[in-house]
Amino acid sequence: MKKIVILGGPGDGVVIAASLAFQNNNSDTHWELVGFLNDAIEKGSFINGVAVLGKLEDWRTLPDDTYFISALHKVRQMKVRASRVQSLGIPLQRWGSVIDSTARVSKNCLTGVGSYLGPNVIVQPGAKIGNHVSIRGGANIGHDVVIEDYCYIGPNSTLCGRSSMLKASHLGPNSCLADGVRLGLHSVVGIGSAVTKHVPDNHIVFGVPASRILAPLGDFNRKLTANKK
Repeated sequence: MKKIVILGGPGDGVVIAASLAFQNNNSDTHWELVGFLNDAIEKGSFINGVAVLGKLEDWRTLPDDTYFISALHKVRQMKVRASRVQSLGIPLQRWGSVIDSTARVSKNCLTGVGSYLGPNVIVQPGAKIGNHVSIRGGANIGHDVVIEDYCYIGPNSTLCGRSSMLKASHLGPNSCLADGVRLGLHSVVGIGSAVTKHVPDNHIVFGVPASRILAPLGDFNRKLTANKK
């Protein structure tokens, strides 16, 4: 059984931990969850009964046969979180993917390293999933869909055939990308939205049909900073 450590904790981290706890004999890979690495929670603490082993940078202190998976995705902070994971310098071969035992993934799909596929996720033929992607429970990934690195797909969301998500974009729960629609780099789709047109980079869209509510994300972040002064 291979050993794995989750980067993160409360939130997405415990969701991944739950899938690991429910793995069964039908799983392709069995993982032993060793613990969490978390910058905010003290070493020696416990998250849902699983030990915090140290901060993110402490990955170097763990045995060479330890694998890692990131649970650091956060809406409107996707670019920053992706950069944080990259800055750790964890070798590609040390990342492990967790696929829930109830997920159904077509054989001719490609899945990168460090990704998570949650309960009852369906991945249709020809789909390509990048590295460090989080696909939450009940999501449906259509045929020939392309999901780039560091993307997040919320629970019960749907990507219709040949749609795509560019790097570090975020699809909110119960949302849908229509056939062939592209979600831009670092862009966000709000909860329960239906996206029928391409979304440019660094935009936030919401509604049925989805329309722009904030753009670009850089301007939004600058406004937040200004309001705090």
